[in-house]
Amino acid sequence: MTDRKQTCWTILLIPIFLLFGGCSAGFESSISYDAATGKRTVVNYAPTYKSSITNICDELKLRVTGFNTKKINPITHPILCALGALGPDDMEFTMSTVVHVKNVSDKPCKLEFVSIRFNGDEIKKITPQTCELAPNVAVSTDEIFGKCSKWATDTEKITVHLNFTVNNKVYSDVPLVLHRETIEAMKERLKKS
Repeated sequence: MTDRKQTCWTILLIPIFLLFGGCSAGFESSISYDAATGKRTVVNYAPTYKSSITNICDELKLRVTGFNTKKINPITHPILCALGALGPDDMEFTMSTVVHVKNVSDKPCKLEFVSIRFNGDEIKKITPQTCELAPNVAVSTDEIFGKCSKWATDTEKITVHLNFTVNNKVYSDVPLVLHRETIEAMKERLKKS
């Protein structure tokens, strides 16, 4: 290969590699820049989602956690991103969700799960269906898999709706907002547990 051809190939390939590298760098990150201070902030996101702990009634506290199960190919995804070849299906993923409930009262209560709704339309049954919760006892459901249509960051949230009964009182379409966890928050949480 002549020096001229090699130089031409080098000139052509360097911008392509920079383009692919730039697209892959921001896949699981959010980058912001403050012009006043000149400070650049990068937030790296984990594949985990959590709702805040919610007091449903005097008896129960409830939290929902989720995990993004979609596998991303680190080689082909940046290429497709750079070429603009990602479609609506690339924004969808399956979330593995678990509902955690704790009885905070001094009396036992009967809890019956009915369903969880993802994205406002996909309804899934929850198991175990019923359980008796003694005072200060917590229970978690089996994994529930549902489709979600967007990746959430600090500005976007994923909302799930729960249907259940507590001591024969019906709670319908209780919304729980799942926030995407950052890598730093996940590391801190794992240190504490």
